[in-house]
This record gives sequence, C-alpha cells and structure tokens, in this order.
Amino acid sequence: MAYTKPNIQNESDLNDTFMKHLLAIYETFSFYIGGKQEMPSWYKYIGYFLIIIVFFLLVMYFAQNSFYDKVRTIDDKDEVFLKSSESIPVRVSVKNSIWGENVIEDEINLQNFVTFMQIVKSEGGKAKQKSCQKNQDNFSGEVTYLNGDKYTFSIGNSVILHKRIYCSTSVKSLAESYKADLLQLYYKPDKIALLLQKCSEVIALKNGQEMELSQEKVKLVSEQMKSSPLLTDYDQITKLLYKHERAQAFIIGYVNGKHITNSRSDVIHISVYPTFSVFQYLGDDKGNVVYLQGSLLEAI
Repeated sequence: MAYTKPNIQNESDLNDTFMKHLLAIYETFSFYIGGKQEMPSWYKYIGYFLIIIVFFLLVMYFAQNSFYDKVRTIDDKDEVFLKSSESIPVRVSVKNSIWGENVIEDEINLQNFVTFMQIVKSEGGKAKQKSCQKNQDNFSGEVTYLNGDKYTFSIGNSVILHKRIYCSTSVKSLAESYKADLLQLYYKPDKIALLLQKCSEVIALKNGQEMELSQEKVKLVSEQMKSSPLLTDYDQITKLLYKHERAQAFIIGYVNGKHITNSRSDVIHISVYPTFSVFQYLGDDKGNVVYLQGSLLEAI
C-alpha cells in the first residue's frame, strides 16, 4: 500500500495527524487484545514496547512546545529596566564630588550595590516623580552587567537609575545609609593621602599654635600617610588610645578653602598621636574613623 504524505498546514494539523496515527495503532492492538483474534506472544511485547516509545515521544513533544522557544516581547521600557536587575553586575564605577573616582569589582560590594538598587526600585515606585526635587547627587556613576548592558545612576537626596528618579521617604533614608557605605570604600591610605593633597587649605594645630601648612609640608604628610598601614585590630586600638589619652597635634583640611564653604562635607580632620593617627571625614553621616599606624608629628 502506497504511503500518502498528510497535508499538514500548521501545528494544529500536526497534532491531529499524530493523534490519528496513535489511535490507529491502539485500534490495531485492541483488535487482538479484545479477543477478536489471538495475538502472537512476541507481537504483544513489540506492541507494548511501541506504545511505551510513542507515549514517551508524545510527552517529549508537548514538553518541548510548552517550555521552549517561547519568546515574549516586553514593550514597557520600565519593565525592561526592572528585568535588567536579573542580570549580574560585574563592575560599578563611582564618582564622588569630593573624593573623586572609585571602582567596585569585588563580589561582596557588588552584591551590596545590587541589594540597594533592588530595594530602591521596590520602595521608590510608590512615590510620584513630579514631587521629587532636583537631585543633589553626592555619588554618580555607571553599572556594567555581565550581558554588556550599562546604566547610569546617581545617589544624593534622591536616587536616579537610568534617568528614572526615586525620592520616597524610605528611599531617602536608604540613600543616606548607603552613601556612608560607599564612603568607606575610599577609606584607604592612598585615597586619604590623595584627598589631603587635594585640599586647597590645610591648617595644623600643634603646641597651642595654629599654622597653615605649605604645599611642601602637605605633600610630606600625604606621602607618609600613603605608606601608613591601616590599624584594624580593635584590641590594639583600645590599648593605644588608653596609653595616649590626648592627641599631640591636629590637622584640618578644607577641600575648597576654609572661608569658601561652611559645609562639613568639605572638611577632613586628623588627630596626630605619637605612634598613630586618626582620620575622620566630617561628611560621613555615620561618623566613621580610620586608624593609621605611624606618627605624623615630624612631618608637620
């Protein structure tokens, strides 16, 4: 008997044709199993085997069509942006108006950044954008994802992600906290030394006298700070503070000049002890300090 190729126009016809063939196989074996005619024993085994194979192929066919090759188009640009959070960030470049540029590439700080942005997007969606004031961004930058996508951001009294602004009360609180976390990424000897050199005016208080440090003196202090290891052992720090109750000198740096601005974000303060120094950036809302080994007394 000649085989005639079925006329299949679409997926529905394919399913109907497949089911018809399956039904024909079932009726053939039902003819024997139903007692109308005795089936040879080896026919039974072949029949059972074929039924199992057909059933397995049928399951695979419907699974393939149900779970794969399904492409969904997202027309909403906001939803597209939210979906980008599912990608993995590999690099975040950050710029601060006082401290300059920094790069985040380690896994822990990248995850902190992702967590912050996800919370902002979930909380900030409740605010009306027209109620947001002009952003006074303290941090700005760009995040690069594993798939190559890049988005800009800024963090200040509100948060801007890819030109979308978030400024609810909860977002403002989150932003203030996260800005302090970002500042800690700058608290390294080389970046502290660089900021001191950036100051347009540096004042030293020593032996009851106030004096403005020359550029040569500032450079000397900066170089010594740059080579000073961080003190992170709190037991050691406690012992040093107990041993030396009072600082012997103070260094105050004004990034834009003492009489130019009255903003605390413009001021750095260094307490100088005989064997260590304590650095503090007054623009840090959490009041964090950095302990550095070595004395700066001779450099002043």
